[in-house]
Amino acid sequence: MIKIVNNYFLYYSSFLILILPFALVSGPFISDLIIVVISLITIFNLKKIISNLSIKKIFYIYLIFFFYLLINTFFSNFFLQSLIPAITYIRFILFLIFFSFIFLNFEKFKKKLLSSLLLIFTIISFDVILEFFVGSNILGYKYNGQRIQSLFGDEWIVGSYISKILPLIISLFFCSIKNRVDNISEQKQILVISFILGLSIFVIVLSGERSALFSAILYSFLLLIFLNFKFYYKFFVLILILIIFLFSIFGFKETFNRIYQQTYAQLNIFSKDYKKDHQMIFETSYKIFKDNNKLIGVGLKGFRFKCKEEKYYTKIGCTTHPHNFYLLFLVELGIFGVFFLIIFFAYLSVILLQKYFKLGKNILHNKIYDNDTISILLGLYVFIFPFKTHGNFFNNWLSICFILQLSLLVATYLNYSKLNEKL
Repeated sequence: MIKIVNNYFLYYSSFLILILPFALVSGPFISDLIIVVISLITIFNLKKIISNLSIKKIFYIYLIFFFYLLINTFFSNFFLQSLIPAITYIRFILFLIFFSFIFLNFEKFKKKLLSSLLLIFTIISFDVILEFFVGSNILGYKYNGQRIQSLFGDEWIVGSYISKILPLIISLFFCSIKNRVDNISEQKQILVISFILGLSIFVIVLSGERSALFSAILYSFLLLIFLNFKFYYKFFVLILILIIFLFSIFGFKETFNRIYQQTYAQLNIFSKDYKKDHQMIFETSYKIFKDNNKLIGVGLKGFRFKCKEEKYYTKIGCTTHPHNFYLLFLVELGIFGVFFLIIFFAYLSVILLQKYFKLGKNILHNKIYDNDTISILLGLYVFIFPFKTHGNFFNNWLSICFILQLSLLVATYLNYSKLNEKL
């Protein structure tokens, strides 16, 4: 009887995950509160959950990273500022465990999460289009001629949000059709994927977020390479996306100015409009890394304080974070810390390369290359891709986006490992 009650309690607790995509739109507070509540539920049911998962190796690796954050804090130049984010990072590990358990034990959860993501995706897409073409959105926010607010208020992150939930939607779509009795034809699947990718890119272009657009384009390109579809279907999607991309940029004056002209001016060092915004931040990051403890860095949240010191300070070069994950890890966590990120990215790279090249022993189950798993793996690959600008990895909102993708990757892989295979 107690076992049944526990199962029901855990199943209904999964509702918190279903509302998480909506909570992320409201800001970091409610979404982070959900993560905290889920982590507490996981703690009280840890023995039951862990006994049902072949997750130990992943759990231990993440735990090592967590302990490194704690150890790093004691050597930090800003102990009090670093201590709280380091201690509370454990909540993301617990969320990963809870998500994996729910995904593997309750079949309906996959379709419900997909429905939740599709609903918020539809609402936001409609709202962005409305704000761009009408001049104000459903909340009354006015379009400023460059970037879209949508439902995010003062935060200009609607494009980033779409690019982060896109891999979740694609992966869950493939999960939802995998075990259907009435198989969906390849033609219908490719039409669904075409629509989701095309609408995402169109909305992100309208949002004016160039980093999010780069991520969406890179993800779409890699997805078409790795999806298990016939070549001519993938070529069709590529042409469609290219047409939507070019039309979105060159079809409207606002997107042409923001996406094309401003980007060209900021990247072309010979342009009279060339701006060194990110270059100055990167240079400041390197100076801080070079002058301080290279092995362990200056500690979590240390960049925002260190860059204000007279020897490093420039108005453009001093922000809350270095705008690149790898520079952030290097400055705040040192060489030891950035190794975690580099190894993870290298690991994902090897997995992708192994699909087409023989690189020694296969490091993972071959089912990693099925459409549902490879879709979310590519999402993570793009998420931590080194050669682009990023937000703050340890920002609550961005951390939740990351752990959602990582949790889905772990869950889809464990689904193939039959719950008793060792990773």
